[in-house]
Amino acid sequence: MMPEALSPDVFSSGDATVPVEQIHEVLRRVELTDGVASFSEQFVRELDERRGNATVYVLSTQGRVIAAAVVMEDGNTEVVLDPQFSDDAATLTEALIAPHSGGLKLWAHGDIGPVRALAQEKGLEPSRTLLVMSLPGAAAVELPSPEFPEGGYELLNLEQSVQRYGRDVIMKQWLDVNNQAFSWHPEQGGWDEQQLEQAMDTEWFNPDDVLMLWQDATLVGFHWLKRHSDHRAEVYVVGLADAARGKGLGTPLLTAGIAHMVGGDPMVETILYVEQDNKAAVKAYENLGFEVIERHVVYPYQSV
Repeated sequence: MMPEALSPDVFSSGDATVPVEQIHEVLRRVELTDGVASFSEQFVRELDERRGNATVYVLSTQGRVIAAAVVMEDGNTEVVLDPQFSDDAATLTEALIAPHSGGLKLWAHGDIGPVRALAQEKGLEPSRTLLVMSLPGAAAVELPSPEFPEGGYELLNLEQSVQRYGRDVIMKQWLDVNNQAFSWHPEQGGWDEQQLEQAMDTEWFNPDDVLMLWQDATLVGFHWLKRHSDHRAEVYVVGLADAARGKGLGTPLLTAGIAHMVGGDPMVETILYVEQDNKAAVKAYENLGFEVIERHVVYPYQSV
């Protein structure tokens, strides 16, 4: 049944009064129902750490949160709605974000849920699609052993790299390679050291799972991996320096990371995220055996 009050409460994400735990309860109910998380890691951390970089809109009825939207400063927005109110998803989502002035980039994770409902009702067209691709463990263990071309390349993990070259050198070169590899990317590009440190400051971060490819004392590429569980790993970030492209380094760097995470266990699935319009990368992943299992879609929306 549609709640009577359709006027959301508005907070800064840094406010102590944001009902974070109630929002988490809704997030848990949705993930149990849909099998897809409504908020990505960045948005969850924005709430949990009360960073103050976003506006939070909350709809409640009888003292219980039923919907929330987190709007980042760049307009990226994620929405969660209690499954109990899914029949009125479009109306409630529109009411939830109505106080915001200006354009929004609404994420529909799995291309389902309240944002998808609003997009269908308003005739919104996607502006961006992020694919989740999966490689079963049985296929991963059949990948050929990674072989780097001649040229004195050496693969070290982050801790080994720091011991050899020092942390200051590592952080500078890591940032340089990251920003070269992702100069075009809306989230991963243009980082500074604070952003890199913040990305490393997670419960799951493990320096053993950051592989760095060196040529003498120059970092030419890296593969940062994430362990979700004993049976799922993620190609979190993999990138090459501009000068290292076209030298046959990308595939062995990728497969070296997969082999590191899978460890010969056919029960370990590897996933990665890739832009749908990055045709070359999608094709390369497909050639290794990855298949699309999920789509995350952005719908541009203009509040009126």
